[in-house]
Amino acid sequence: MERCIHLLSDPNLRLRLKVLDVLELCVQVLSERENELLPMARRCWPALLQRLTTDDPLAVLRAFRNPKQFQHLTKSEEFSC
Repeated sequence: MERCIHLLSDPNLRLRLKVLDVLELCVQVLSERENELLPMARRCWPALLQRLTTDDPLAVLRAFRNPKQFQHLTKSEEFSC
């Protein structure tokens, strides 16, 4: 999860979309390990937030799925939108 987050700033839209897909899968896989998921999600949050505010509309839609997933899986208000 953390190793691919820097790729969210790549100029290639297809690559950014793939990275967002990988992040979504990571959240699903780590959903049972909240102690590992939350610190990683916290470190990824600034890059993900950047996608929500200044990216291509398709990337924004894809990026929006991740915070909702963080909130749903962790039952936490820390990642509320």
